[in-house]
Amino acid sequence: RPEDVQVGAGAAGANQCHGKVEIVEYLGRDNEAVLRLEDQSSLWVHTSAHLTPGEPVTVAFPPDKVIFLPDTPGPRR
Repeated sequence: RPEDVQVGAGAAGANQCHGKVEIVEYLGRDNEAVLRLEDQSSLWVHTSAHLTPGEPVTVAFPPDKVIFLPDTPGPRR
């Protein structure tokens, strides 16, 4: 979920990526942002972090929020 991604100074842990802020939309207390990661993929986040377009940013994915999906269809276990 976009709100589960840790952004900026709070981004700690093993599941980190680095990128750059592309778009920020202020939503009152929080921001929605589109980030361009190092592998050129885009990531949409919902955060209370103050972000500026063009700013380098670190993001982290909390291990308890990560779900791995199989790359091929098959029965669930």
